[in-house]
Amino acid sequence: MKSPFHHAVDLAWRKHQGKTWGAHPYTEHILRVLNVVHRALDTSFVGPLLRFDEATPLREALDFDTFSERVGPYLSAAVLHDVPEDTDVTFDQIRALCGPVTAQIVEAVTTPASLGNRAKRAEALRLQLRACPEAVPLKLADVLVNADLCWETRHSLLFSYRKNWPALRSVSQDAILSLPPSMSPLLRPLTLEHGAKRLVRELDQQLHWRP
Repeated sequence: MKSPFHHAVDLAWRKHQGKTWGAHPYTEHILRVLNVVHRALDTSFVGPLLRFDEATPLREALDFDTFSERVGPYLSAAVLHDVPEDTDVTFDQIRALCGPVTAQIVEAVTTPASLGNRAKRAEALRLQLRACPEAVPLKLADVLVNADLCWETRHSLLFSYRKNWPALRSVSQDAILSLPPSMSPLLRPLTLEHGAKRLVRELDQQLHWRP
């Protein structure tokens, strides 16, 4: 019987197949975000993550018995974080496939396509992260991975990431510090807080920002 994480991997691999992220397959972005979230939350793997080009090797590299109930929803959200924004998959479908925690986290990091104005998108993200602080490590991981690619390719989007970082930094810190115990059914709030703070420090360094 497939676990929710199995379903998440299958869905993400299928929906992102053939797409690119810079010069890389788009699934490379998903894999990098997954690795960052795994590291930030101190989850346990039995071996190194393999290439995300094929779903089966990725599954075989993970110790599902160790983390499936404890952090599986967070890792499923990392795998699926771009699926609703870039494909026709809905949050309800993710909820049915992977559970409410995964769906809530994915929704919190997805900016509605109807909000074209940058200020409105920033405000929407602020409200979403405030409502679901558990999504903060994933949002920071996504920015960290994208900014890293910008450094690699000298992409002009790096300027945008640097410009927007102070606001996102403030929102992220406010959201994670407001996390009540009842909102973290699988991970302790302290684990999420430490993970978020670790990623904030990495982004400060990567984007050359001084608080």
